[in-house]
Amino acid sequence: MLGVAATVAPFTAHLRLLRIETPLVVLVSIVLWLFCYDGTISRVDGAMLLGGFAGLVVYMYRSARSEPPEVKVEVGKEAAVKMPMWRAVAVMVMGLFALISGAQLMVYAAVEIARSLGVSEWLIGLTVVAVGTSLPELAAAVVGAFRGESDLVLGNVVGSCLFNILMIIGLTAVIRPMIVPPEALAVDLRVMIGFAVALLLIVANGLRVYRWEGILLFLGYLSFIAWQASEAQ
Repeated sequence: MLGVAATVAPFTAHLRLLRIETPLVVLVSIVLWLFCYDGTISRVDGAMLLGGFAGLVVYMYRSARSEPPEVKVEVGKEAAVKMPMWRAVAVMVMGLFALISGAQLMVYAAVEIARSLGVSEWLIGLTVVAVGTSLPELAAAVVGAFRGESDLVLGNVVGSCLFNILMIIGLTAVIRPMIVPPEALAVDLRVMIGFAVALLLIVANGLRVYRWEGILLFLGYLSFIAWQASEAQ
């Protein structure tokens, strides 16, 4: 997401992202890898991840409350001038529904094609399902990049990482403990941590995500997927 968005249009980052949110992505990624080290994500692990998500929600709420009053007023005025609140909410809900529905249709079709070709479910989840379920976020990131909404793009990327690990994996493990594939522990989770560290370094590079950094991220992702596909054959 970040690679494609930065390729479309470079954007800047706030200092808070460097100090708090991006280090949190690295920390949470490392915690997930540690939880997976015994080969399972237990209900206790899931409950701890959910506790981390609850703490994140509290932090986000307090951060929003501490925004300067003039920022809130200006944002409210701009929204009121451009579109009434009820219409903005309705359009957002309809757009989100269309994006999610389209992504689900794409995932179902692609999974059936992949299975008919004899591809493993792990590779399907790592590629087709991951991309399909992230299409709404990718669309929002690209639109945000076109419009110069850097906060939307970076918040989307960072928030997605934190939500997926803390909420989705946490809730899933609480409902039913998960077995971690050996290849995920040996390779994929470490690659995830590596990309999280790369995100931190990119943001630290002048608080700006440049187009060449976005291209490197995107090529890095394509290389990783190609490597996984070659290993699965």
